[in-house]
This record gives sequence, structure tokens and C-alpha cells, in this order.
Amino acid sequence: MIIYLRNKYVTQDNIDSRNDCGLLLCFNNRFGCHAAAVQSTGIGQHPDPKQRATPKDLLRLLGKYIEARDLDAILSIHEPVAGLVEFGGGVSRGNDSLRQSYINFFKMQPKLTVNPLQIVESGGVAIILGDYTLDYVDANGEAVSSTGKFGDMVRQQPDGSWLYLLDNPFAP
Repeated sequence: MIIYLRNKYVTQDNIDSRNDCGLLLCFNNRFGCHAAAVQSTGIGQHPDPKQRATPKDLLRLLGKYIEARDLDAILSIHEPVAGLVEFGGGVSRGNDSLRQSYINFFKMQPKLTVNPLQIVESGGVAIILGDYTLDYVDANGEAVSSTGKFGDMVRQQPDGSWLYLLDNPFAP
């Protein structure tokens, strides 16, 4: 990653696991679905808070976990109420919705490259702004490359570590 691209999703209420895929932030099945290897490697199940000492550390971990396709590790660095902005502007909230969004995202065999441009922190909250390149395979098996901007909000925890609160892969 790093990043965030957190492309995303479909909510738990409207997902059809046979048909809905998403760029993490779902392009609402626009690209079709592919088989995805999703695993839990355990590399980040409960990462040491020292590994999440700064918002930049958190972004690095997210990239590592996305590359490993480790859903449990990805969820471990999000607050239980974390949200992911959807393509149409809605927000998918909570671990179950985030998990399904990443499953859909991984079906596209994504390779995400993130370029954080600015991190602003104040009062235990930080925003991470940047751009990204996303390479993936569409429904016809064609390689596609797209670019975009992201804006992620992270919050400092009582132990001083950071967790994701909101991921917006469709920032203006």
C-alpha cells in the first residue's frame, strides 16, 4: 500500500456474495467477480501497539496486511465502529461490513500503491491524505489501472497507538 484504498463496498444489507465485487469501495459490481485467495496469516491479529505508534505506521501496516490478504489483521487495526466510504457515497460500518468489502476487493486481484501526501494530527485524531494507483483484473480478465485520492481518519487509543476510524478512497 500503502494503502488505503479502501475501496469499497457493499453494505451487509445489500450484498449478493455471488455477484457483488468491489474495489474495496465497490464499484458496485461494475467489473464482475473473480475468485480470491483470502486468508488469515495471523501476522497482525493483535499487533503490538508499538507497531501503531503513529498514523504513518498504521498506514504502513494496512498496506502490509492488504498485500498479505489477511482479513483478521486488517480488521485488527480498525476500530469496531470504523467506516468505509462507498462508491456511491454511502458508508459501510463495522467489522462485518468491512470484512465483506475486503473479500470483494480481493476478488479483483488488486495491487495497491499508496502515496501519502499529508498527515495532520490534532487532539488524538489525524487525517491522512494522499493518492493511489490501483491495478486489478476486470470481469473480462483484462488488466486495468486506475488512480484516485484518499482521505483516512485515524484515532489515537488510550495506550498511545492508532486505529482507523474512517477510510475514504474517493476523496475529492
